[in-house]
Amino acid sequence: MRVLALVSGLIFLASFMATLGLRLTPGLLSAELARPGRLGRGLVLNLVLVPLATVLCLRALGVTGWVAAGLVALAVSPGAPLSPSSAKKAGGSPGYAIVLTVVLGIVTAFTAAPSARWLLSYEGDIGVRPPVIIAKLALLQWLPLAAGALQRRRSPERAAQLERVAMALVVVSGLLIVVGSIAPLVPHLSIVGWRGLSAVLVSMVAVVTLGWLSGGSDHELSRTFTATAGVPNIGLAMAMARAANAPRDLLLTIAACFLLRVFANQFLVQFLARAHGRPAEPFPVGSSAVRP
Repeated sequence: MRVLALVSGLIFLASFMATLGLRLTPGLLSAELARPGRLGRGLVLNLVLVPLATVLCLRALGVTGWVAAGLVALAVSPGAPLSPSSAKKAGGSPGYAIVLTVVLGIVTAFTAAPSARWLLSYEGDIGVRPPVIIAKLALLQWLPLAAGALQRRRSPERAAQLERVAMALVVVSGLLIVVGSIAPLVPHLSIVGWRGLSAVLVSMVAVVTLGWLSGGSDHELSRTFTATAGVPNIGLAMAMARAANAPRDLLLTIAACFLLRVFANQFLVQFLARAHGRPAEPFPVGSSAVRP
């Protein structure tokens, strides 16, 4: 079952990123890269403001132990691959979210472990190897995304056909993940406790507020930050915990806090979508369908 869950996760991630690429209109990424100031705001938000806000919330609520360690591990691990989808549904910029996710994938490979050690006052070793993390990101995220985008540029009709195949893989592998990985974790949500749950929700509110304010007068950017900053990269957080030989309770706490964050984020995205004046639809970064 564990091997099946691992394989399903790899297939889900690669096929999901390929789907993003197959729906990505030409010029969208280059347009975002041409505005480095916007990218800088996202980096400051995710790498500085979110971790500091999380620590302040934990101290204000008096939360310590595994919950504090788990939330900090998640806070220093931004760049969830689902961020572009959340940004689009919330009325934000999926192109910006993709660029930010790729850049954060590189930066956090070097910053996550030192940041976690400093914020937690942890003196032990966290043997995370940045080249290995970057290689995994390139293989499972960047290459499928680039291949999909290249196919979209070459032949939109062929891209539409491949998109259906990729989406089928996403659905099937996603169901296997739910059955094999997520469902067994649900009974362990109680490990967070009521005070821990309060910390998860309060820190989420703080992150969301910072995300909206970081967008300034650019409401599209504010929606992007608001919908994406609260969902971390659980893969990186788990990798750090395992590298530090963390006990099972910490791993379960990280997973539980992540699930709670995802549930809260889905409600937030739905709210933003309705406030934006349209339902939260599936991720069409550029649709192959004919529009009137």
